[in-house]
Amino acid sequence: MKKLKIYIDTSVIGAISDIEDIERIRVTESLLDKIKHGEHEGYTSNITLAEINKGPAELKERLTQKIRDTKLKILDEDEECVYLADEYLKEKIIPKTYRDDARHIGIAVKSQMDAVVSWNYRHMVNLSVRRCVNSVNLKFGYKTIEIVSPMEVVEHE
Repeated sequence: MKKLKIYIDTSVIGAISDIEDIERIRVTESLLDKIKHGEHEGYTSNITLAEINKGPAELKERLTQKIRDTKLKILDEDEECVYLADEYLKEKIIPKTYRDDARHIGIAVKSQMDAVVSWNYRHMVNLSVRRCVNSVNLKFGYKTIEIVSPMEVVEHE
């Protein structure tokens, strides 16, 4: 079976420090272990690193170390990614105040990921967003992408 190329957003990395939801931690750790052991190809981006850098020093170091330990490959945003993100905002798929969410999707689409994995149900992991994002993607000649929770990746297996 072909390995999935999955883009991990900041909410997934940050979930390892979620002291209020033990199940979320378990699922997140399981997903990151699968990536670390080569069951999936895992990617994140300079956007994730920038978001992590806004946090407290101790948390920043812990999350950055987790990215290194998991062996996530870092994707760099370029003009094409920004263009896609702007289209998602222009179409009001993602609210303008949550531009980074659109940027995560844009970089994953441009980089031909199979899926964006996120715990963000409000602006990313939902049927309406997925349909609208894929409508824009097809309009501009990109392939469709799945936008799923870590649970959908881990529990499916």
